[in-house]
Amino acid sequence: AQIGEAVQSMDQATQQNAALVEEMAAAATSLNSQAQDLVQAVSIFRLQSGNTALALTHNAR
Repeated sequence: AQIGEAVQSMDQATQQNAALVEEMAAAATSLNSQAQDLVQAVSIFRLQSGNTALALTHNAR
């Protein structure tokens, strides 16, 4: 009886983990797509050659 309960508990945990893995994979795919969109959106911006470090420091504030 205890072995059966343990196996059932492990099965439930495995199914929950599998569902979470699927959710995380979908979220990762969505995040990757959003990151690519963001890269494309900001690719139009350019910094002047000599001011790169200054501009990055200023924008970080």
